[in-house]
Amino acid sequence: MKTPRSGYASMLDDLPREFEEALLAMDRSRAFQVIEGALSLGVPPLRLAQMCITPALERIGRRWESGALALSQVYMGGRISEEVVESLFPAPEALRGRQPAIALALLEDYHALGKRGVPRAGP
Repeated sequence: MKTPRSGYASMLDDLPREFEEALLAMDRSRAFQVIEGALSLGVPPLRLAQMCITPALERIGRRWESGALALSQVYMGGRISEEVVESLFPAPEALRGRQPAIALALLEDYHALGKRGVPRAGP
């Protein structure tokens, strides 16, 4: 016999959908509210990224590939998600100066939308 899911578990199940809806509405404050609500329930930041942010972005990507979403929705959803992740995992300023310079290359990605330069740290 299957037992009904607790209210806590049900709330956690709804997080990816709520986060995705906030991203698609380009509602930055709502996206942060969803994340803050989960943090207040005791969900660790890494688990939150795995169970909420990643699935929401994957679904948005699939919907864009199928033609159901505009590229602007994907782009803004990614930007808002980036802000959320930076708030969950802030890099200490002291470490930023000691980090080595890195470079990234994307194969078969021919547009400049969303690409960012990475400033060289240090002298």
